[in-house]
Amino acid sequence: MASWEVRGSKRGALVLTKEKRALGKVVTIVGNVSRNPEQLLTELKHTLGTGGTAQGNGRLELQGDRVERVRAYLQSRPQQLKGVAPPPRTKQDDMDAAAAASVAAASGAMAAAAGARVRSKPRHERRDKTAERDAATFRYLRTPPQLPPRCCKCLK
Repeated sequence: MASWEVRGSKRGALVLTKEKRALGKVVTIVGNVSRNPEQLLTELKHTLGTGGTAQGNGRLELQGDRVERVRAYLQSRPQQLKGVAPPPRTKQDDMDAAAAASVAAASGAMAAAAGARVRSKPRHERRDKTAERDAATFRYLRTPPQLPPRCCKCLK
């Protein structure tokens, strides 16, 4: 379990900014990091494949424009975010949820009409496949080799 924590801004947003440095280099800044910022920095550097440093006062700097990837990483760990509003739902999320619900309801209704239980996972029938394979091998070993048909009298 990670021991770092990221606090949101007064409006409940993550404090993620982007700065342009000398020679046109872009740096992503993560703010309001507390408890163990070095551990969060190590995780972000490993996950994003980039360099970075921990500045004082709970501020991390990562090389490159990584704002969206850092946001996705942090939002995937809501237990370590304090005072951060959940990401807004999009119309696509609502459509995906509705489609999944309708598919589940339809499959449940079809199974109920057929009088069968709905299985969450397919049943694996490995033993049956193994038995079939062994029977085919046994049949192959017991049959005599077939010679090609003779096309004329010259072949004996």
